[in-house]
Amino acid sequence: MHRARSLAAAAIVALLCVATVSCRGRKPPPQLSPSKEIRWLGKGGGFAVWGATNDGIYGVHVKPNVFEIWKWDGPELNSYLSIPLSDTLTVVPLPGDRYAASFRMHPVQVLDAREDKVIRSWGYEQGWGVSILGLSRNRAFIVAVMQPERPTFEEPDKLGIRLLDVERLELRRCEDITGEGYGALSSAAVSDDGKHIAIGGWDNLVIVLDAVSGREVWRGRPPDSPLKDVVFSSNGATIFATDPIGMVYEMDFRTGKVKGRWCATSSDEPIYGQRISALAVSPDEKWIAAGTGPEGEVYLWNTQTGRKWLLNHGLITILVVSFSPDSKHVVSMAGGMLKIWDVPVMPGE
Repeated sequence: MHRARSLAAAAIVALLCVATVSCRGRKPPPQLSPSKEIRWLGKGGGFAVWGATNDGIYGVHVKPNVFEIWKWDGPELNSYLSIPLSDTLTVVPLPGDRYAASFRMHPVQVLDAREDKVIRSWGYEQGWGVSILGLSRNRAFIVAVMQPERPTFEEPDKLGIRLLDVERLELRRCEDITGEGYGALSSAAVSDDGKHIAIGGWDNLVIVLDAVSGREVWRGRPPDSPLKDVVFSSNGATIFATDPIGMVYEMDFRTGKVKGRWCATSSDEPIYGQRISALAVSPDEKWIAAGTGPEGEVYLWNTQTGRKWLLNHGLITILVVSFSPDSKHVVSMAGGMLKIWDVPVMPGE
């Protein structure tokens, strides 16, 4: 009797295990260990602004208001420049030790970090305020996304789009985008050639504009998946976007057609509320990294094989993920700590 009960119990446990594996999908991905950890504490309560470029990362301390830039040097990431700031709204680094900032009365200014002087300034546009400065991966172009300072219920919600050519110091105006206004504006990106702009989050969509003509090309999203953050691939042919259930979508920049999907969960199943807080694509386009919050996990995929790894930064929201210029390393930033991870070497490389 006892033996029969034991066998029956074992059979039930086995069935439950099979069901669990079936529901949860694949086994948890293998974990990587960081090659280096560096303390980087945001002063005065953390960081007010943070982000990444193709050669490093940056952040603005809350108090004092200091803009700090870190740059890759092989497998190392080193503090490169610290710039005291006045009361800026947002700021991004530019080539040649310059940076662009948004102020209340000057939506966009380009400044020299070493000599502390304004190189070029564009004046206040009545009724508009800058919400986001988006930077191309090569830092050659900036997209300024503006919203009405005093929106009214009688008029449709709209966004103003301005594109800055950093080398020529020319600011171009694209057509205003109108919509329903639901879904918070989350991100803006511009391709390295400055020809296309992507807006994420507004109306829960991805909206793509042709920066040359200044006109909207398409707007859309996968069914039942509101989209938030967007980044361009290095060749500008692909847009990567995230949603609130832990998914990363690869989309054709011309049409919005979904070409690939990746799930930033250990079970490989979408989970409502699994927020992707940071996203990066490697310069060689072979790798994608997505940081989550508040779990503090980073998921790393090889785009050619689909293999996935887990980089466990710690139980706090990831603010930044970024690849080194040679695509051999990736950094995650959260909780006052930078962690550098070696990207796996694939067979045949």
